[in-house]
Amino acid sequence: MTKLTFGFVVLFSSLFALLISPSAEACLEKPKSLKLSETTFENSVEIGYGVNCSVGVTLKTDADVFYSLRQGYGEGKSDKLCLTVTKGRDYENKKEYCGEDLEKISAKDKNALTLRDKNGVAVGALDIKGQTVRVLSWNSGGDASKPYLEFQIEDLAKNWKVRAMQNESIQVGGGALESSLCTRSIGSKDSGQSLDLRGKMIATAGGGCSAGVIASEFGGGGAPAARKPVFKMDGTSR
Repeated sequence: MTKLTFGFVVLFSSLFALLISPSAEACLEKPKSLKLSETTFENSVEIGYGVNCSVGVTLKTDADVFYSLRQGYGEGKSDKLCLTVTKGRDYENKKEYCGEDLEKISAKDKNALTLRDKNGVAVGALDIKGQTVRVLSWNSGGDASKPYLEFQIEDLAKNWKVRAMQNESIQVGGGALESSLCTRSIGSKDSGQSLDLRGKMIATAGGGCSAGVIASEFGGGGAPAARKPVFKMDGTSR
């Protein structure tokens, strides 16, 4: 065995031992989705969320534009909500708005946060005020009299509440997105995750941390039976 080969074997063995250690932790995203029928953006915008170390919500239009909302990263941003807008994979030309700047854009430049389908037609809008984000239906502008989704941020990294609204006075569903800042410990038999290391799939096993998603049942009523929107909160892997 050459020194190079021996060195690689030792390195790989050390990494493998670390990976199966009950104390080793990893952030492994499990994609999930939210859907509310009867919205004007229902067939043109996919809404997903994750709890990969912190809660985040992503909107993807069928025009291949991504809107990512989550805790900011970098100096002076960790306590701010940030929105990143990207066209396809053109990350070099992405636009980012954080904190007060994001609220100003939402209030003054409606076109920047208008959701458009692949034909360029406006189908919805983002409305952001303080710790509340609304994904509104469209009617010559964002319209809260039509079905919409609302996110109420209680803790920027850990806890976002979801409200599915028929209009501003009638709620038809809801839930919670919660993260405890890591998703699983490497080694948890219940984690159902795996890690790719140099082409080798290593299954996780051992004790896990308590992060996850809690989707609460909604018992509210009052919406008319006819044309009542249906809210779905999918917490399974895709």
